[in-house]
Amino acid sequence: MTDANRKAFLYKTGTSEASAAILAVRIIVGLPIGLVAGFVGNIFNSIAVPSPVPGDISAFLARMAVIGAFAATGAMIAWFNLFESKRGALLVWSVAVVGGVLGALAAYYIGDRYIDHPDVYILNQRLSQAVLFGAALGANVMSTVLAIATSRLAR
Repeated sequence: MTDANRKAFLYKTGTSEASAAILAVRIIVGLPIGLVAGFVGNIFNSIAVPSPVPGDISAFLARMAVIGAFAATGAMIAWFNLFESKRGALLVWSVAVVGGVLGALAAYYIGDRYIDHPDVYILNQRLSQAVLFGAALGANVMSTVLAIATSRLAR
């Protein structure tokens, strides 16, 4: 077969993130994986991170950071090839970690207002579930914002 007979399929990376369908698929895939990874992070918290006493803000923030980092790492399965480079993957992961931590903190403080008996350290509590969902959602939202911003700025 000669080169003239073969069909050429070009992969266009510049416009792939501009599609709402691709972003929706990435969020649909990244959200449940981020939830599971955040749950693993919460288990890691109960094993390795010391339990905070009332008023110990550093231990509380360490737990939120672990949950956010684990949720962002899980969400990276859906967002790993956004820039097709190691530096780009590190950028996406860093932005997702920030989003995961901010999402976990926001979910904790919102859940603290509306959920009785707030205790984020017991895995079957509704507040813990809200924090895990907030971390996974925050990681995916920040990755989506990064993808949209870079496609609009033409990388």
